[in-house]
Amino acid sequence: WLPLREYAFELVRSKEFKDLPSRLVAAFVCETEADMKKFMANGRSFDMPYEVELVEPSLPFHRGCLTAFDNANAGTLNQLEERARVYWQGTNILFPELITMSPLRIIRRLDNT
Repeated sequence: WLPLREYAFELVRSKEFKDLPSRLVAAFVCETEADMKKFMANGRSFDMPYEVELVEPSLPFHRGCLTAFDNANAGTLNQLEERARVYWQGTNILFPELITMSPLRIIRRLDNT
């Protein structure tokens, strides 16, 4: 399921949102510690959370909504592509995710509870 999802998201990005960074090479960042805790509560307890800063904030980035990645309803390839369009449009963001081409500087390790 995950490779198909990422394929669909990259397919839509490369055709319709060429100026946005690819998820295949970008760094993924939660905007707030509260967002990070919500993200980790979704079965990501093995991740080690860090407070980071963007080294080159002028490099391409995208702010999308993680609700587009609802694994409970994988759907068809066409449905995945429609979810990808919503993600790449970056509107109506309920659960933000920032992807960036900037290197990240680690500030400190956060408590993962």
